[in-house]
Amino acid sequence: PATGANRTIVSTFSPQTLLMAYSIMGGFWAPELKFAGYDKVIIRGKSPNLVYLWINNDKVEIRDASHLQGKGCLETEELIKQELKEPKAQVATIGLAGENRVYFASIEQGRSSASRGGIGAVMGDKGLKAIAVRGTKDVLVARPAEFFELCNEVLKYIQHRADNPIKGVPPILAGLGSPQEMALHDEQWHTASFAWGNARIRRKDFWNKEVEKKWKKTQDKAVERLISCYNCPMKCGGIITHPKLQRYMMKCYSKLTYTMAAMSDLDFGFKIAGLAQSMEWTDTQLR
Repeated sequence: PATGANRTIVSTFSPQTLLMAYSIMGGFWAPELKFAGYDKVIIRGKSPNLVYLWINNDKVEIRDASHLQGKGCLETEELIKQELKEPKAQVATIGLAGENRVYFASIEQGRSSASRGGIGAVMGDKGLKAIAVRGTKDVLVARPAEFFELCNEVLKYIQHRADNPIKGVPPILAGLGSPQEMALHDEQWHTASFAWGNARIRRKDFWNKEVEKKWKKTQDKAVERLISCYNCPMKCGGIITHPKLQRYMMKCYSKLTYTMAAMSDLDFGFKIAGLAQSMEWTDTQLR
């Protein structure tokens, strides 16, 4: 019940470095696990066949996932929910990259992902396609009155910072954290300070009044509304609409990252992110 307490931390040895690594994702999976009565899940060993783990409060099952082999994350999540007849289950899953132990494979969950360290490859190596969880228990708090008083203080501070941004710094630094990235239009700090094209080029003079005007029009047209993870007021995601593409979710820095990497036009980031998700759904429908 704590404000913003929704993070899932995945810890393992990274196949990229062979060192201990962790990756964090938001969303709804961790709170669901807590409501099921657990603080963590430890996976030891590996399965000879592809399986998924189903945690339903006190009942835990290892289930066959051979029918999910070769399927993407979005499709896998929906198929598991249908199979379990549990539309409110939260599913953390890997796609084809994880199954094939690609060193930069991620673990996807709803609108969030644990993308660093290649941890999706570890999940694939263990033969674990997904972990689905449904929790309907209460979370007991020792001193609830004091606890919720602290939560209210946090909420008041968040609102205070939103109403009183820090002056004299780039807009991305004026508020709390980076969530406001989906709401901001000023990308001078982003396009001028970060590298373009395979991290090789700096474009210090890219951002100007003309680009800013064009970008504002592009972003306002694409972002339908802002959304949050579980029990959080920060709204660091956005629902994106684009002609000829299904509605999809985009997180904080994604909107210009692909544009800068591909040295492409301002609209490219919105198109390529939506196309990637739409292609998976189209492939699902075709099969």
